[in-house]
Amino acid sequence: MAIVDELADRGVKVEFIDTPQLNVTSKEGRAMLTIFAAFAQLEREGIKERQREGIEVAKKAGKYRKQARLTIGDVARARQLVATGVPKARIARELGVSRPTLYDALAGRGVYADGGSRNTDDSEIALE
Repeated sequence: MAIVDELADRGVKVEFIDTPQLNVTSKEGRAMLTIFAAFAQLEREGIKERQREGIEVAKKAGKYRKQARLTIGDVARARQLVATGVPKARIARELGVSRPTLYDALAGRGVYADGGSRNTDDSEIALE
């Protein structure tokens, strides 16, 4: 409803071509839009809940595992750079991963716990 109100404040006329009963300038139309929005939100929350449940079932069955984004060579080189004082944020940026991903790889957590990596490519990190 906030979006419709914001658009109306800007002078935009909101019309639902396929559902003319949703005339947002009438109290009945605004009530219907509110009800539809509530059902849409309920459905979206249900979808997210079912997705989470499905992922948990797949994880327990060993069928859901995120792919490692860094190679073994990337992690080794990142450890060398950290030892020389290069900031982890810079290393993560150059590798194209988030800082939490780099931290997990350096600590051997998550997909990196068993030495996992996407491949064994030993390419160098080119810091600019």
